Amino acid sequence: LLSRSSQVLVGRAPPGRARPAAPVLRSSGRANARSRVLTCSQTQERTTSTETADAPAAGPLASTDVFFDAIKHASSSLELAGVARFLGVSIVCVLGAYSLHPTLLQAVADFWDLKPGSDASFENSFFSLVGIIYGLLSGNTFLFLYERQVNIVQELYGEAFALELLLQQTFLAVDDPEVRAIMSKSCRRYIREEMYMPTEMSSPFTPDSAFVEIVGHVVEEQTLGLDVEGLKEAAQKLADAQSRRSAVAAQVLPGMHWVFLHTLEAIFLLCFLVFDATTGDELANGVTQMVAVPERQLGFAALTGVLVLTSQVLHDLDSPVAGLYSFRRSLDLRLQYVIALLDQLEGSARGFIPPELVTLQRLGLVGAFSSSAEMPSTAKPRRKGRTGRADQASYAGGPLHMWESAHGRE
Repeated sequence: LLSRSSQVLVGRAPPGRARPAAPVLRSSGRANARSRVLTCSQTQERTTSTETADAPAAGPLASTDVFFDAIKHASSSLELAGVARFLGVSIVCVLGAYSLHPTLLQAVADFWDLKPGSDASFENSFFSLVGIIYGLLSGNTFLFLYERQVNIVQELYGEAFALELLLQQTFLAVDDPEVRAIMSKSCRRYIREEMYMPTEMSSPFTPDSAFVEIVGHVVEEQTLGLDVEGLKEAAQKLADAQSRRSAVAAQVLPGMHWVFLHTLEAIFLLCFLVFDATTGDELANGVTQMVAVPERQLGFAALTGVLVLTSQVLHDLDSPVAGLYSFRRSLDLRLQYVIALLDQLEGSARGFIPPELVTLQRLGLVGAFSSSAEMPSTAKPRRKGRTGRADQASYAGGPLHMWESAHGRE
C-alpha cells in the first residue's frame, strides 16, 4: 500500500501498468528541465533585479485551503464558548446546590439517624482531612497538566522551526513550480494532522502519514540527481522534533486518577452535609426536621461552585487543543511565517527565492542552491547500479533510510 501510494504521489504508474497520457502533477519533461536550474549566483542576481516581477502570487492551494482560515476565525469563538461553558455550568451547579441543600440535609440526617446538637467533632476532623487531601491532589494535578502543556508548546515551537528549515531548503534545492506546490501541500497536511493535533501519539513513519509523504518527495528529488542534502537534514530535524513533542504529549494521567479526584469531591460535599445536620429541630413525636438556614445554604452552594470550577479547569488543561487553556492562539502566531512561506512556495515563479532567504544565504546561514547537472563538484559520487543512494551511508538510520527500506527501490 505504501509503495503504491508513493507511486501516485510522484506521478508514476504501478509496475505492469501503462502510465496515463493525461498530465499529472509532475511535468513530463522533468528530467530535461533540471539542466535549466539556476545556480546560486544566478538566482541571487535574478531575485535582486526582478524582485517585483517575480513576487509570488497567491497560490491555488492557498485560496482553497479552508482549514487555516477556519483556525484563525475559530480561536476567538472557542474562547467565548469556553467562558460560557465555565460560567454556565458553575452557575447551574451553584443554584442547584442552593435549592437542594435542605432536601439533601434531611436525607443525610435520616440515613445516619443524626440528632440535632449531637457531637460532630469526628465529622469536623474528617471534613478537614478530606479538604487537605483534595487540595494537595488538585494542586499537584494542576501543576502537572500545566507543565505538560507548556512543554508541548515549547516542542511545537521547535517543530515549527524545523518545518521552516524544510521549506527554506525546498526553495534552495527545488526550482520546479509544480514540485514546490506538491511539497507545500504536503507540509500543510503535516500542520493539520500533526501540529494542530499534538496529542495524537502516532509514529511519523506510518504509511499514510504526512511526514512519509514529505520524505517521498525528497527521495524522488534525489533519484532525479538533485543535491538534497539540506532537505534530508531538515527532514531529520523535523522527525526528531515530532518525536520529542509526541513524548511530551504521552504524559497523561490515568483514568483512575480522575475517579479518585471526583470521589474526594463527593466525600467533601457529604462531610459538609453531615457536619451541618446538627442544626435541625426535633419535633415532639421524635421526628427530626432539618431547618433551612440561608447562610448554610450559601456556604454549601459556594463550596459546590468552587469544586465544580476546579474540576472544569483541570479537565480543560487535560485537553490542550480545546478550551480556555488551549495554545491554538500561540500556535497561530508562531505559524504565520510558515504559512507565508507556504504561500510563496505555491505561487512562486521558477527559481524564485524569498529576499530574506537570499540574505541568509549570502551570510552562509543556509545551504547553497545547487544541482548535480550544473554543479557536479558539490554532489557526492554515485556508485554504479545504486542510483539515488549516493549518500545513504552518511544518513543511515534516518527517515530516508526507513522510507526506502519500506518502499524498496523502483
